[in-house]
Amino acid sequence: MSDSVSQQDADQVDAGLFRRGGGRRDPPPPLEPPTGGNPAPKLAEYQMNHPKRGLCLIFNQVTFDPRTGQSTRIGSDVDADNLERSFKQLGFSIMPFRDLSCEKIVSVIKETARKDTRTTTNGAIYGSDGKIKMEKLFRLLRPDYCPTLAGKPKLFFIQACRGSEYDKGCEVADGDNGTGRDEEDGGKLSRIPLESDFLYFYSTPPGYYSWRNDIQGSWFIQQLCHVLQRYGDSDELGHLLLMVQQAVAGNYQSNTNDDSTSGMKEIPVSVSTLRKLVYFRRK
Repeated sequence: MSDSVSQQDADQVDAGLFRRGGGRRDPPPPLEPPTGGNPAPKLAEYQMNHPKRGLCLIFNQVTFDPRTGQSTRIGSDVDADNLERSFKQLGFSIMPFRDLSCEKIVSVIKETARKDTRTTTNGAIYGSDGKIKMEKLFRLLRPDYCPTLAGKPKLFFIQACRGSEYDKGCEVADGDNGTGRDEEDGGKLSRIPLESDFLYFYSTPPGYYSWRNDIQGSWFIQQLCHVLQRYGDSDELGHLLLMVQQAVAGNYQSNTNDDSTSGMKEIPVSVSTLRKLVYFRRK
């Protein structure tokens, strides 16, 4: 055969490389560096300069059916007000919702998916009448369900407990404290993964409690809104998220008047399939 990849070396499902009796394969040759001396291409940006920047859905779940076992989320209204103010300042159209049922949450997401818009959602894993899987909501905004959102950023900011463990923290010796744009119209078509162009920013890692103050709102939303209001129109989204993580991790610990739950910490966590930079510059 020629120097091209042979059939035996073709792409395959990862687990297929570990068949019983298959033995270990020789490592592939190292990748050759690019030739010609050209610098690496600058990272592209999502186009965020439309007259209507996008739609921000805020799902504010405060009270619940007693059968869910969920207590009233005192302070959640403060979070919702702060989110509305922050994203409106960045040029988003705001659609706030309070205490929706699971069925209604899904209905709102489906209706939004029919519109040609960008979507930013602050979500929860409980509707007023029961539990709802976030993955079900995420899936409704994939391009196979919603072609008009293909290639556009879908951002989720999720303030919710993700388990029942406490983050006790630890003591550490700390160290010292492109302009490429995408072409929305007239560009060549390319094939992208269904799960691309999503960002999920959670208030806490899987398995842990998430903290909320009755008067000031949750730690996570407090700092998210502070960062967006102060730096949202200048810094790239990844930098903004890092600021939030640093502030929540460094500036907060629980004070519950109970030694067993006081002094606890929290660290937000992001999961991203974004392919480009995100800026909310002033228009």
